[in-house]
Amino acid sequence: MNGKCGMPSAECGTKGWRIGTRALSRSDSLFGHSALRTSHSAFGRGGAIVMVLVLTFVLLAAALTTLSVVAASAAAVERGYRSSQALALAEAGLALAQAQAEPASRASASRVEHRFDDGTAVGNYVPRGGGWDLEGVGSVRTPAGATIERRVRADLERRNGRWVVLNWREEGAR
Repeated sequence: MNGKCGMPSAECGTKGWRIGTRALSRSDSLFGHSALRTSHSAFGRGGAIVMVLVLTFVLLAAALTTLSVVAASAAAVERGYRSSQALALAEAGLALAQAQAEPASRASASRVEHRFDDGTAVGNYVPRGGGWDLEGVGSVRTPAGATIERRVRADLERRNGRWVVLNWREEGAR
């Protein structure tokens, strides 16, 4: 039958609970350490304030680390976005150069430029053999004031009575 402690009657003591073979009174510590029962632990009276301050500094350091990582990733996203804008503008410059080179005479090299809200597209075309060497340059300014520039090149040749863009390639970003 179960006793007052919820264990079989033989397990219940009159003073408290029985764990293993030793009976514990309600004033005993579960682990046998009397220091845990005192109202003042190893920190003394001012230890709680010290612990709160240490915990506050640890949390502040963790928050500042998180904020710096977020700020760095936001800057990387902005650079990537501006770089892709510069590439799109370089391709626009290549299209401008193609549009100007197709009907042009074989006289000399030329340059065409167009300003957009986000940046500038420049197209250069130079006669080469039976076609043209085309270059597109796109440049974008970052909010910090730096300029990101991307370049693309292609060959424009006449094939079967039509102008065809060949060997499109991007050159190293600056």
